[in-house]
Amino acid sequence: MVSLHVGEWLTARSVSLHTGVKVKRGYAHGLCGEGRAVVLIGELSRRTGVNTHQLRYYEGQGLLQADRGANGYREYADDAVLRVRQIRGLLAAGLSTAEIAYLLPCASGEAPELEPCEELLAVLRSRLQGLDERLDALTRARDELGNYLAITEQRHARTPATCEAAPM
Repeated sequence: MVSLHVGEWLTARSVSLHTGVKVKRGYAHGLCGEGRAVVLIGELSRRTGVNTHQLRYYEGQGLLQADRGANGYREYADDAVLRVRQIRGLLAAGLSTAEIAYLLPCASGEAPELEPCEELLAVLRSRLQGLDERLDALTRARDELGNYLAITEQRHARTPATCEAAPM
């Protein structure tokens, strides 16, 4: 049986534990050679509930940063879990990834809380105005569609005819 301690750097290529699980060199307990905590993309995905494709997308958008290990694997700092949760919260608020990239340096905590500054407030106000405009447009479209439906149902009740509408 092999016993491992937190912070221990493994020098063997891999170690077979009595459970049959293999631990790759350099990743025992999430530590890399420099002694900093790292999270591989699969673990980050498991801990955040975000699939690996989305994590790579966030990285490509400059929202998330990863180093590459000697084996080419992405290595995220342990605080990447918090960063991904911040990104998800800001996305849920309707912000674009470009807006999030601008706001992230002002974010703290999981919710996240944003540092109040005029530039940040201007971005949030602008996005809120855009959402209000979209909601107004959707409400108008819904009202128009409701009118078409009501008129068509009234006509159908008077003269139930079949039409030759194109299949959808």
